Amino acid sequence: MYLIICRHNILHSQTYRHMNSTTLSFILIIIMVLAMACKSKVSSQDNNSVPTIINQDSIPTHNNHKQISETEGSVFFEYDSIKYNDISQTVINPNYILYISDLDQNFEIKKTDFDIEPLGYRNTNYQRFYIHFDSVYKSDKNSYVAIGRTRYRDTIRSFEGIITLDSASTAHSTDISRSVGIAFVSLYGHYCFIEDTTTNASGKIYGNVEYDCIIKNGQLLYDTDGIDYSDTYKNRQYAGQWIAHNGNRTEPCNWGDFRIPNSKEFDIGAGIFFPTDEYSDNGWQLYKARFYEYSQTTYDEYMKDSKWWNK
Repeated sequence: MYLIICRHNILHSQTYRHMNSTTLSFILIIIMVLAMACKSKVSSQDNNSVPTIINQDSIPTHNNHKQISETEGSVFFEYDSIKYNDISQTVINPNYILYISDLDQNFEIKKTDFDIEPLGYRNTNYQRFYIHFDSVYKSDKNSYVAIGRTRYRDTIRSFEGIITLDSASTAHSTDISRSVGIAFVSLYGHYCFIEDTTTNASGKIYGNVEYDCIIKNGQLLYDTDGIDYSDTYKNRQYAGQWIAHNGNRTEPCNWGDFRIPNSKEFDIGAGIFFPTDEYSDNGWQLYKARFYEYSQTTYDEYMKDSKWWNK
């Protein structure tokens, strides 16, 4: 464009109007050569002014990308291929757990030696709520039948219901867990339990549930990572509502292992779950007494209460 304008100005200039075409062409060639030389110099200066600020060693190679992609893909595929396995006795109501020691990272499957009966509450005053699964069995590819008992104050009610798994987080693994061949995944679902209608003041319990699992050797297992040292450890978190069969009353109803979902100001414990004094008289007396009264009598009473379904 610049050359076209120059040519136009030269051709219409009073000074060069009487020059012949050969002379004009010679002048235009000279201008073109000078313009190309200037452009080359500017371009060279621009290239030299760009600083090298990228550390080449920090750029992942193609092989690194491939390795990460294959690892993540393999872990996710491992879950995807076993997601319909029966987890009734390994996650929902486990007889055995994969124990992870924080001392030597010794990953081994053994019979549960932790008290994993859930802690729970019902109602806005955080009245203690107990629930125990007598049996759980798989009924469909992602559904389970649960049969058990609940206890609220002094009344024990039997129940039956369905737990349905809806989705899962992408399985992941750490450097340590990858070296021993395990991965972690969280399962999400919903449930509905129907208490025996012949029992006084019974109802329906429904809501959402989250299970934290470990994948080892193609099996989904209850995740115990942190069970013996993490202050925030929790698992099998059921968050929902209890609604009376006659429909005249609805109350929050939540329970879980080691911690209770939606506890808000109720749980003031640091290392473990611990109810605040304001609500401690709502069924939590024995739970608190075992920490304050170091006697065999208190311990025996607590242990008997913790196996309430055997009465």
